[in-house]
Amino acid sequence: KKKYRKYETEYAGVNAKVLIHKIPGGMISNMVAQLMEANALDKMEEALEEVPRVEADLGYPPLLTPSSQIVGVQAVLNVITGERYKTITKEVRDYVEGKYGKPPGPLSKELVEKILGPGKEPDFSVRPGDLADQEEWDKARKELEKLLGRDPTDEEILLFILFPMQAKEFLTLREKGELHPEPVEELPEVTETPAGKVVGAAPVEFDILYHGDRFRVKVEGVSFETESGKPRKYYVRVDGRLEEIQLFPRREAIPSGGASVGGAPAPVEEGIPKASEPGDVTPPMPGKVVKILVSEGQPVEQGQTVAIVEAMKMENEIHAPIEGIVKKVFAKPGDQVNPDEAILRIEPYKEDKSYQ
Repeated sequence: KKKYRKYETEYAGVNAKVLIHKIPGGMISNMVAQLMEANALDKMEEALEEVPRVEADLGYPPLLTPSSQIVGVQAVLNVITGERYKTITKEVRDYVEGKYGKPPGPLSKELVEKILGPGKEPDFSVRPGDLADQEEWDKARKELEKLLGRDPTDEEILLFILFPMQAKEFLTLREKGELHPEPVEELPEVTETPAGKVVGAAPVEFDILYHGDRFRVKVEGVSFETESGKPRKYYVRVDGRLEEIQLFPRREAIPSGGASVGGAPAPVEEGIPKASEPGDVTPPMPGKVVKILVSEGQPVEQGQTVAIVEAMKMENEIHAPIEGIVKKVFAKPGDQVNPDEAILRIEPYKEDKSYQ
């Protein structure tokens, strides 16, 4: 159990609230993982309340794979962004357009209008399978032939079409014989010492008084040393709930209270910068860049889709926050991005519509 304790949450065990929200256990575990990835597990109750509303908007699809994932991810996005359907996944758009077939019940008129446009209705008379593009199959086959150096199987082609980024990484590793299960290492134990016996020793269990509220905190474990400039993970239990904290060292001190070691700030890693301008395009939650749809120097309109980011197994369209010119593209397909990082930067027009 110690090997998996970092995955423990109050939602991982028996929970009588399932009688109220009636959400399957597998769907709950996915939502927990998604919210933890976005560092927003505190919004779990809101997400559970949002699920029935999204389910109703989509005509009450059965909460089984894949529709349970479609509903769950959209509910999580609605809660994280703070606005319902501010970000709509590609899968929800496909569902509303009829690419998953006819839903059991009527769709929300507001959602249909938001996705298809005013006065338009989805066409459920067409069999979704008939919309498959043979050219896409042939293109995927050629790309896999180049990647693998052999003729791909039909299963590999289908996997690549459905999940291009994951399939490329998976098939490459498998072809090289480097595909191994991720090791689950037990967290290093924290060595405890009697209180007051060692001068300068850090406490492993203590109470924190914060804005008048008292919290009981216990350090459960520390990750192994990571690369220079990378965060180190600490696992602490706050009032019984296990939390993961990422620590970015800036200064280190000798435990006895002596002079600081390495007093200079940790070097800032080059790469994708933090968002700092009104025109910075950011993802709603952590994910991997799938496509960049614009190039530097290209004019864009406010609300235009400029990138696709895969998060929580779903593709999310990322829109331009302002109108202007793409000044700089920081990320590329395959890059991992966080909500506080700029995928690209848009420079606003001047009043005369010229470029600044």
